[in-house]
Formats: sequence, structure tokens, C-alpha cells
Amino acid sequence: MVGTGIGASRGVLIKGGEPLENSHRVKVVVFDKTGTLTYGEPEVVRVIFLVKEDLFPARLFTAALGLAESRSEHPLGEAIVHFAAEELGKEPVGDIVDFEAEPGMGMACTVRGIEAYNIKRRSRNNRSSLIRSAKFVSSSRRAQRSLTSAQKYKVLVGNRLWMSRNGISIAEEVERDIVYYEEQGQTVVLAAMNGILCGVIVIADQLKPEASGTVAALRQMGIRVCMLTGDNRRTANAIAERVGIYPEDVNAEVLPSHKKSQVEKYQEGKTKVAMVGDGINDSPALAQADVGIAIGTGADVAVEAADVVLVKVCLHFFERLLFCVQISSIY
Repeated sequence: MVGTGIGASRGVLIKGGEPLENSHRVKVVVFDKTGTLTYGEPEVVRVIFLVKEDLFPARLFTAALGLAESRSEHPLGEAIVHFAAEELGKEPVGDIVDFEAEPGMGMACTVRGIEAYNIKRRSRNNRSSLIRSAKFVSSSRRAQRSLTSAQKYKVLVGNRLWMSRNGISIAEEVERDIVYYEEQGQTVVLAAMNGILCGVIVIADQLKPEASGTVAALRQMGIRVCMLTGDNRRTANAIAERVGIYPEDVNAEVLPSHKKSQVEKYQEGKTKVAMVGDGINDSPALAQADVGIAIGTGADVAVEAADVVLVKVCLHFFERLLFCVQISSIY
């Protein structure tokens, strides 16, 4: 009762005595990166355009990209839709057919009815635009010209593996740019249209300023701190380094359906594990953990599955939870 009461006074809702008892024995804390260590509000910060503007206008590319992602429920897709609306002045309008999404890799669809966007940008030196033309192109002029005259576009958006599965090759120059941004802790998404790689989309999700302090405090308590993310290994390690999580404790390229099994792995040997998350895809892992901890502003299903809810959006409340547990164990 003492620990539960103190937790409530500090914005930590503990659902009964069992999670409080288990919390006292936690040896591993697993953070799902997005929405816990970061704000969970990804935004497009740069787009590298890989075709010639005079052969395939960037506005047409942006319209096809934004329209395709309007069917996506992924946070990165939402960031791309917002970017397209900002670039075009409003969300693009057109038709979408044959939409499919592959978790952890990307999406594909066909868009049409976007001929109205087949105009060049007013100025290539428009500094308010996030689109920058590459110093190289990814395909022949003939192939690029065919994009302008097309009546419909087969759009692919996703990671390297998704491009490879769909027969899209990545030039060495493009790969170097991708690696550069990944090493900055940013997520890189590739976009292809009608079989031609057209753009590199760089997306960032800002880290919470209290994240590194929380990780340090947990480690001082003798607790191992781990991270789950769907990001590739290079991006994941860059983010982990900034918050103080060791490389060996980073689980990268984790599919949403595999989060639960990652928690089970840490529970081997009867180790008590706490899981911190906020999304719909986190709920099975939250339920599997000995102590599931949800951010109060997250998805309802995550809050429902959790044993503990951080009512106020601040990771220091997780520190306070463990502090409350230590006090309650005395009584």
C-alpha cells in the first residue's frame, strides 16, 4: 500500500500489489525506442531526389509518394504524408489501388490521377523545400523520361530489403548517403516508382532530453537496460550510444510481431523483466513482461495491457516507480 500510494502521488498508476512485488525483483528493463526514449513524432528532415528535375518533376514524385503513404498506418508513413502536404501546400489527391504493406519492410501500391502535379518547382534553390537534388542519378535519361509520361505509378516505399525483394538496386553513391544519415541516428526510407529508385527520405524522431539520465539511473541501481527497435543496426546503435545503452543490449530490426519473443528471451533463467512501451504493437510484449509499463499518452490497448501506467509523460517517473518499490519493500 505504501509503494502504491507514493506512486499515485507522483503520477505512477500501479495496478495492484503483484506488479509492485515483481518490480522489486526486476533485473532487466527493455525500452521500445519509439515513444519512450523518443517523442514518437517522426518528421522528414531531408529528401534526396535521385532523378533529373527536367525529366521527372519533384512535385510529381512528392504527390505520388504522399498519396501512396496516405493509406499507411505506420508513423513513418504519417511523417511522409505530412511532408508531402507541406511541400505541395495541401495533401495530394488521386487514386490508389493494390495497396499492400509488409511489416518491418515497406509498402507498395499503384497511384494514378496525379497529372496535375506534373510541373516543375518554381526554383531549384528554394531553401524552404526539404528536397535536394543528388549530384548523380540512379537511372538512364530514357528511363527517367518515361516517368513523366506515365499514366500510373507503381510506388514502393521501404527499406533496403524491400527494395531488393522488388528488384530495385541501390547504387554505391546512394548507399554512402544512406550510411551517413544512419550514423546520425536517423531513419532512411527509400522510394521507387515504376522500377526506378527516385528518392531517399531521411526521417528523425527527437530523443527525450531525460532519456539518458533515466538509463544512467537504472544502471546505477544494478539494472540492465535494453532497447527494441525496428530500425536497422546502424541507426539503432547511434541512438543507443546517445542515451547510454550498450551495443550488446540493442535489439535492432525487430518486427512488431517479434517483440514478445524478445522479452521472453530476457526472461530465461527466471529473470524478472520490465517492458516499457506505448504502441499497439507493444501490447503483447507488455503483457508478457513481469512488469509491463505503458506511457499514459500511448495507445489504449498498450495502457490496458500494462501493469503500470506513467500518467505524466516523463521517463523520470519510471525512476520514481523503482524508488517507490524500494520503499515499499521495507514495509
